[in-house]
Amino acid sequence: MIPELDVAILAGNAVHVNGAGRTNRDFCLVDDMVQAVPLAGKVTATTALNQIFNAAVGDQTDPKQLQAPLLAAMQR
Repeated sequence: MIPELDVAILAGNAVHVNGAGRTNRDFCLVDDMVQAVPLAGKVTATTALNQIFNAAVGDQTDPKQLQAPLLAAMQR
């Protein structure tokens, strides 16, 4: 989602968001995932082994909220 917005902004194209743009996402920093993945590999609790975990921030953002800050940051 974010790379598509970046490409459209850099190309000077209109930013297209499907639907009403109200499909919330939980975005997180790559640095956070870089820390989370090795930690998940060190889990030793038997109840946690072979389980699926969602590493996320816990904050919801809709695509419409991303347009203005991305545009401002990329025009600097």
